[in-house]
Amino acid sequence: MVRFYALAAPAILKPESPMWFYVGYVDDKPVCTGEATVENGVVGLYNICTLPDFRQRGFGTGMTLKPLLDAREANCHTAILQATDEGARVYKRLGFEAFGTITEYKPSV
Repeated sequence: MVRFYALAAPAILKPESPMWFYVGYVDDKPVCTGEATVENGVVGLYNICTLPDFRQRGFGTGMTLKPLLDAREANCHTAILQATDEGARVYKRLGFEAFGTITEYKPSV
């Protein structure tokens, strides 16, 4: 994953990139992240995560709201995301509704 972002950085960090990246800090320590991809009035939220020691303090909610508010400023009126069971509680409180299920398969090694 680190290699991907290192190679992609010149394109995805341009001001006109549809990908937006967020990092939340506590006392100069990064504790939560989020990504948003904005295109044609739709924002997709990805990789919203909080370090375990900082969960249940509202960081996930903030890391969801900030990209949504930024996307609204960019004239997006539809938001989509895929949620873990833990994250689904946060998103439901923010007004998201489930409309399907995604099944993930892992190799049994």
